[in-house]
Amino acid sequence: MAGDITYVDVAMLPRERPHAPSQTSVPGNVITYAELRMKPKHKGNSRSETSASGCQHRCSAWFYVALVLGVLVLVLIGIIAVLAEQQKIASTMLLKWLMKELCEDGQATTCELCPPGWQLHRGRCYYFSEKAVNWDDSQRNCLARKSQLLVIEDENEMEFIDHKERGIKYIWIELKVQNVKKQQSSAEDPGAEENRIAMKRIEDDKNCAVYRRKNIIQTDNCHTLKKWICKRNATLLVL
Repeated sequence: MAGDITYVDVAMLPRERPHAPSQTSVPGNVITYAELRMKPKHKGNSRSETSASGCQHRCSAWFYVALVLGVLVLVLIGIIAVLAEQQKIASTMLLKWLMKELCEDGQATTCELCPPGWQLHRGRCYYFSEKAVNWDDSQRNCLARKSQLLVIEDENEMEFIDHKERGIKYIWIELKVQNVKKQQSSAEDPGAEENRIAMKRIEDDKNCAVYRRKNIIQTDNCHTLKKWICKRNATLLVL
């Protein structure tokens, strides 16, 4: 086969001297005998050399494949980082525009927002109804607005409601009979007197709570028609 190496052993025999020079012999015509001994070809060594050569080629190919894949991964990570940075910049610009358009102080780093038609007060949004309905309808209306009926927290909130609803005498609030009884029992404690909430006696046919001006909470018939107030947390924007 092409590329195979054949080893030959050449053994030189000693030259025999002639007994007498021949007059007919031609100078320079000397016969030399040689013995050639052929060594068998070692197949095992050739295969190992071929196998080593093939392994070297395969290892080199895998090395370049791994190198190309590593470069592609680095490029992909770079693209993702650039896109994330661009998205962050776009979000910041949009937030700045919203604060400039919707907040009272467009240069502030924080801003509290309420839905259109709602009133903002100390991190809370209030919706004051324009028509009167029963207690169940008022509760359903607030739930549809992703809020709840008014739950009074402190005197400051009462003053805010009194100022906004000067012409309204009764307003539905988020209280049922069991809640009113609980507040009435807690009003007997010395600490509850600071709230200045006078509780009226609960009658059998009055199961829903209403808020009156001058910090008074009492119960009334749930089927009577009254205005109501919805309440929810304000949306906070922060740069």
